[in-house]
Amino acid sequence: GSYAGPRLLGENIVGKLDDGLPNNRQQKIFGRQNVTIPRSTQCDWMQYTANTLTLLYELQKKELLKSAIIKTDDSSIKIQDRKHKNNIRKGKITTYVGDSASKVTMFDFSPDLTFDKNLEFLKDFHGIVQADAASGFDALYEDGQRTEAGCSAHSRRKYFEIEFTEKDVCNAVRNVYKALYKIERDIKDKPPAFRLAMRRRKSKPLVKLLRKIIVRAQAKLNPSHELMKAINYTLNHWRALTRFLKNPEIAIDNNEAERAIKTWVLVRKNSLFAGSDEGAKAIAVHLSFIATAKRNGINPVDWYADVLSRINGLKTNELQQLLPQNWSPPQGL
Repeated sequence: GSYAGPRLLGENIVGKLDDGLPNNRQQKIFGRQNVTIPRSTQCDWMQYTANTLTLLYELQKKELLKSAIIKTDDSSIKIQDRKHKNNIRKGKITTYVGDSASKVTMFDFSPDLTFDKNLEFLKDFHGIVQADAASGFDALYEDGQRTEAGCSAHSRRKYFEIEFTEKDVCNAVRNVYKALYKIERDIKDKPPAFRLAMRRRKSKPLVKLLRKIIVRAQAKLNPSHELMKAINYTLNHWRALTRFLKNPEIAIDNNEAERAIKTWVLVRKNSLFAGSDEGAKAIAVHLSFIATAKRNGINPVDWYADVLSRINGLKTNELQQLLPQNWSPPQGL
């Protein structure tokens, strides 16, 4: 029943959530065309289109859970809530990045900062979860249905944060990581068997050297020394951090998920807060389709223009064709 056409809706959604243009800026842009579209109307469009795409979002989630490996990361979102101090409550937006066989990137909204929604989202997933070792994920691995893979970027970063003490140890650790990452760059586009062979031949000795360096440092340092935080992180998560040596499909780090969540972080700088939980859910839905479309080489505006014009006329069992990874642009689009 909207007077907005599907392409205008797509431009509005992608403009806000991919180009970082909040509704007030888009209102000014429309105004230069002598068109008045208030922010409240744009918010309604965002919500109604997300509601229309709800079934498609659930189908997308089923496709994601077929992955053998899912990378995940999250970042906060402010929600307007008059029951809380300053009328603001903090929730979070979480990204889930499927593997190369399931080119799906999704986002989910949690109304608070707990891991309840993360555990619920992944409860039916059986495979490898690659994350930053947040303790809230520990419950995921208790039943043995999911395996943890660590993030070497997080481990490495901690040795850069220490500025003035134990420079020899820090430099030695950094050099090992530098060599490991060079190997990863060299084998990035090689077949899985080749990547695994190179990791066993070249990376495994470096990983052994890394452990030797930090264990020696641990033995001589006071438990309260600032370097111990970095060392304890690496040793406490050693199995997860070194799991990439045995599986060529596991990345050395979780940077792909970090890059995905950065899209939301950049949008958040301009959007300030969501007006409600429903508004935040709509953000997660739209971020999911924009990210998956881009990952599959599709212009997300073209996708919205076609899908929003057809989705209400399709049966539930026909919706699969509209998922970005399955979608083909109609002739003449």
